[in-house]
Order: sequence, then structure tokens, then C-alpha cells
Amino acid sequence: MSTQTDAGYRQQLNNYFQVNPVIGQPDYECTSTGRSNEAEWTAVVRLKGVEYGRGVATTKGRAMETAAHNALEELGVL
Repeated sequence: MSTQTDAGYRQQLNNYFQVNPVIGQPDYECTSTGRSNEAEWTAVVRLKGVEYGRGVATTKGRAMETAAHNALEELGVL
């Protein structure tokens, strides 16, 4: 397993889109379910309306990180 920091994959995804500006910029949609002390967060990364990654975790940041990781894999970067 990787030792990325909490913002590691998100940063890597943002860097990828900065190098490839013609592709566009990623859009994150984050939602939570459950009580605030037991929330489950879902994050979705979209590019031009197309889903590239999804992550589910107990914190918003980790859900976004997982979504970014999955998007990087879908794009063939990882």
C-alpha cells in the first residue's frame, strides 16, 4: 500500500490536469450519510460530467483521496 499523505493523490490529480489543461479540471462532489459522529462520506471525481473515481470513507478528506486515487488509476496515471 502507498504511503501518500492525505492530500497526495488529490495533489497528483490536480498536477496531472495542470500539465494537461485541454482535458479540463476535476470536479468533486461530496455527500455524507448518517449521524455526524458516524458519518459515511462519498466523494465522486468527475471530468466534464463523466465519473472517473469514487471513494467512500469515514472522513470527507479520505473519501476525496480515495476518489482521486481511483481517478488516477482510471486515467492510467497509476
